[in-house]
Amino acid sequence: MKLNKAFLMLILLIPAFAFSQSQKLKVGDQYLKANTDKLGLSQSDLTDLVISDIYTTKHNGVTHIYYQQSRKGINVYNAILNLNITKEDKMIFHNNTFIQDLDQKINTSKNVVNPDEAVVSLAQFLGIMDSEELNVLKSNNGSVTFAQTSYSNDEIHVTPMYFAINDSDVRLVWDVLLDQKGTADVWSSRIDAVTGQVIGHENRTIYCTHVEGGYHNHSKECRTEHDVKTPKSTSASSAMMGNSYRVYPIPSESPIHGNHELVTDPHYPTASPFGWHDIDGVEGNEYSITRGNNVHAYQDENDDFASENDEPTGGSIGGGPELMFDYQHTIEGEPEESLDADIVNLFYANNMIHDITYLAGFDEVSGNYQLNNFGKGGRGDDYVIAHGLDGAGTNNANFTLSSDGNNGNMNMFRWGLPQSKLFSISEPAELSGSYNFGAVGAGWVLDANYVNVDVTAELAQAFDDHPQFSENVCDEVINGEEIDGKIAMIYRGLCEFGDKALNAQNAGAVAVIICNVPGAGNDPSSDGNEPMGMGGGAFGPQVTIPVLSLGFGDCNKIVATLEGGTPVVGRIFPESTGGPSQVSASFDNGIIFHEFGHGISGRLIGGPNQVCLGTDEQMGEGWSDFFSLALTVEPDDLGSDVRGIGNFVQGNSTVGPGIRRFPYSTDMSINPQTFKDIKATTAPHPLGEVWAGMLWDIYWLYVDIYGYDADWSNTESGNFRAVQLVLDGMKMQGCNPGFINGRDGILAAESVNTNGENKCLLWDVFARRGLGYFADGGSVNNRNDGSENFDPLPECQKTLKIYKESVQIVKKDEEVEVQLIVANHKDEMVNAVVSDFIPDGMSYVDGSANMAESIQGGDIFFNLDNFANGAWDTITYRLMYDNTVNSTVIFNNTVDSPDEIGQWERELIEDQTNIFRINSSGIFPTYSGENSWFVQELDEDTQSSIRFNNIDVAGELPVVRFWHRINTEFTRNGGFVEISTDGILWNDAKELFIRNGYECPIQFTTFAIPKLQGFTGRSDENDYVDSYIDLSSFKGQTISLRFRFGSNSGTDNVDNDETFPPDGGWFLDDIDLIDLVKYDTQACITTSDDEACTPNVRLILDPQLSSGNNDNNIEGVSFNIYPNPASDYIALDVFSENVFNANISIWTMEGRQVLNETHNINKRQNLISLNTSSLTPGVYAIQLLSENGLISKKIIIQ
Repeated sequence: MKLNKAFLMLILLIPAFAFSQSQKLKVGDQYLKANTDKLGLSQSDLTDLVISDIYTTKHNGVTHIYYQQSRKGINVYNAILNLNITKEDKMIFHNNTFIQDLDQKINTSKNVVNPDEAVVSLAQFLGIMDSEELNVLKSNNGSVTFAQTSYSNDEIHVTPMYFAINDSDVRLVWDVLLDQKGTADVWSSRIDAVTGQVIGHENRTIYCTHVEGGYHNHSKECRTEHDVKTPKSTSASSAMMGNSYRVYPIPSESPIHGNHELVTDPHYPTASPFGWHDIDGVEGNEYSITRGNNVHAYQDENDDFASENDEPTGGSIGGGPELMFDYQHTIEGEPEESLDADIVNLFYANNMIHDITYLAGFDEVSGNYQLNNFGKGGRGDDYVIAHGLDGAGTNNANFTLSSDGNNGNMNMFRWGLPQSKLFSISEPAELSGSYNFGAVGAGWVLDANYVNVDVTAELAQAFDDHPQFSENVCDEVINGEEIDGKIAMIYRGLCEFGDKALNAQNAGAVAVIICNVPGAGNDPSSDGNEPMGMGGGAFGPQVTIPVLSLGFGDCNKIVATLEGGTPVVGRIFPESTGGPSQVSASFDNGIIFHEFGHGISGRLIGGPNQVCLGTDEQMGEGWSDFFSLALTVEPDDLGSDVRGIGNFVQGNSTVGPGIRRFPYSTDMSINPQTFKDIKATTAPHPLGEVWAGMLWDIYWLYVDIYGYDADWSNTESGNFRAVQLVLDGMKMQGCNPGFINGRDGILAAESVNTNGENKCLLWDVFARRGLGYFADGGSVNNRNDGSENFDPLPECQKTLKIYKESVQIVKKDEEVEVQLIVANHKDEMVNAVVSDFIPDGMSYVDGSANMAESIQGGDIFFNLDNFANGAWDTITYRLMYDNTVNSTVIFNNTVDSPDEIGQWERELIEDQTNIFRINSSGIFPTYSGENSWFVQELDEDTQSSIRFNNIDVAGELPVVRFWHRINTEFTRNGGFVEISTDGILWNDAKELFIRNGYECPIQFTTFAIPKLQGFTGRSDENDYVDSYIDLSSFKGQTISLRFRFGSNSGTDNVDNDETFPPDGGWFLDDIDLIDLVKYDTQACITTSDDEACTPNVRLILDPQLSSGNNDNNIEGVSFNIYPNPASDYIALDVFSENVFNANISIWTMEGRQVLNETHNINKRQNLISLNTSSLTPGVYAIQLLSENGLISKKIIIQ
């Protein structure tokens, strides 16, 4: 492995570079060389490495090395391999985003497009048409810095990089960092150095819009201040004593949580050895205003990112009188009336989280925010610039991510408070407070002022009898006894608002709340958390009870509480709230800590010199919420308490629900979120809050074990240990993490911090929230492709364990290998017996087991004598299908012949032109034969459907199987299946799938159906899959299947051919009615006093095993049956390439022949009529026999 010269220079330039770190580099070098296979890399992938960062965490001695993949001086974008090595030189955890076999995947090392052309290309991509000449400020090793332009706020940086398009294609690109003028956007974009196209595009600005519709501020990368004194390099001495600040001291979260008090010397000397106002490391403060080594806080009402030199002052500079920042907060006044108090609290809170996280491990070498690092490592010169009462907007706050050595920028805004309220909840306490509501519009009896309305009642959810969307109440209410005298809750969708309200009124409701849903209205990307206005429609004039709307998140909190059995009491009463029209976020310590938390995660994830939070599954908002919660816990708090984020700025009480979908709590009935709840979310906050919920559970686990202490210098307290653990996990997990990386990073940190004492307890926490041992995170670039699991680490459960794996579909003439994995995690050795079931029609392959077996009846047994505690063992054996039991194909349709195509009916929807069309195998792949159905996804609002009608459901276990392939934009475009017995009322088939069904969400606007799930995204390996629908509940009935597909225009506003591939859409091919044979098998491990069994493992006998439709044993001959089902006559359409005599017979399923005829078969097409009028209704086999073979098909006689 060859280290880049840049790192060798780094060693020379840092006198304090420790010998121990050199030793750790040797350990790292040896590990990489010895583990290329484990890392999935070749030796050539480890050449030209650059050490992006290396530092050691003091409290546990772990050295973190971050390697940057590079080739001949050009870095690979976000390709970071990090190793975490203990002081005993043990490698405990690694994360790798390197590109495997890099040299074989790079397209070129020579650029065609120049740096200035790359900037122009990006500008045009952003819709900027300025053609001004770019002026080069400096150029170094291929990187170019251009002067500020009319469309940029700062200099434009262009750097050559390699960028992975996919697993096999790595392009030479120009990475352009452009701070776009007039927007909040800082673009990091990859421009193809050959074609000039934008092939990668990320916004470095984190939009921390805490409420829907909040202002997106102009966060700037690498913004600096002037007039900063040059710090002296001196040793630390005792700090100035006696500095006092009137603030809302932690653990108080905000003015509604505690008093505005004067605190003296709140700093922690270890973290700020010279106090908060010193910058040169010599006793005596350099500033007497809200400025110092860690933060400079000032008001920025002009939004010009510059101090007006009006910061609050606490006294004189330089060792004189003690500093006193004693400014009153007028709580009932507008924010500008308490400007000085505002800035003092902002200064205080920033310094407090700096000091606390410093103690826990976010120090100079790990990239914290300080002007002067006092010779302790790191780059320094990057204190936080905190703007109070920022004039850029309202209802927001943000923090700018930047690499080590560049200032962090925090912006705190005013938040608007409602001046009137209409709806509030009094019980239970965790939901109490007033709620943002949407008023009625035109077409109602009561107007939007709700004059003389005063209704207090319990809330209840209303339902109609719709089989899928009963919560929409577009028909008569079926739970009237639960609604009578109560406030009815109804979800938006499928019918007019007035129709819903009238149905509730007719059921006795005294008022109606209509809940918004994601993607409704004109914004498909909306999360639905804002309430909406409502027109009355045709039925509004008949509604005399009050009607209002709530946001989706608020409704879900209420419904979850109701479903948990807790009554909810609400009041609808219009009244003025009084008080100020706005409050300042600078008084909300929780929001300040949240924003500072972005700075922490930005520096620790992937190392202080990287920006590694660009994936879809990154949990930045979760870490920030965690810091907000953890630093504001009061001594009497409990984990089960309700903790909402942002209650002060929302005008709520301390136990208000906050601004997340659910308040935080260790009580799963209050916060029920698990790993799956990140799916179908679009903004970062709904994803982050799931991660924060897990971290919050960990916090209280540690407090339960180690206790709580409001003094953060007590490093043995549970609250301190929890924060430290989270920080350590961030350091270990590596660049561009997902939930699994985050979990494993914390577990790795725990293995060092406590030597694994809490390992099993942590696994329990993660497992409870769906991030268990068998959870699959999928790609970190896709929050929708993971699967949750609730199993802890197996060894943490002191029980016997057994797992079973085998193929699900048993195919003809194939042996089935069964694998049984067993473990003994009990505390003692055991004698155990493992048993498994051999299904009917299958037999054990003699000698196939890897240990001695015994067969008794339909079971196979294995003895495990002296099975040691902690031991694992794997048993394998094979089964053979003996063809005595069959799944039978009753009919099939391959979409190949005109008659087969004619059995399908395409539904034309008004004004729709995007319909299902025949796809030929010469265009896109089919599953079988020449044709399949195909409907294309488009960047426009379309719906289309196709039916397969008149399926007579017969057989012991009747199922429909269809083969299909989906390739669409996830959640936005997709399809689902419905069943009908009358062609009028259609039911979603979701719950009837027994193989390859769907559970992925589809956006509301695609079909205007709330909570819809369907097939969306991309089939595994982009291949056809078989889906099975159980029709047992329709035995003896005639049904129709409807396949519905929809796409919507989204928000990208680009051409279709630029958005979707040509084969983007849904393909449907063979459809079969099958009398299925399946087995749900279970294996067990048993001792004298214990037993463990696997969940049911399903085996399906492949319908191709039957002598049904798919057997074709006469070369050059095929036939179809019409009609099927039939009555008095059937027609055989026989196609042959040769002339021969055929025997045609019909047989019952019991093997009795009921018809036998001989026919001459000519070349090409033959039409043969058979009289079946004497046959009783049922399923029969019709056979065509020649001297060359046999063809058999199934037919239904009605």
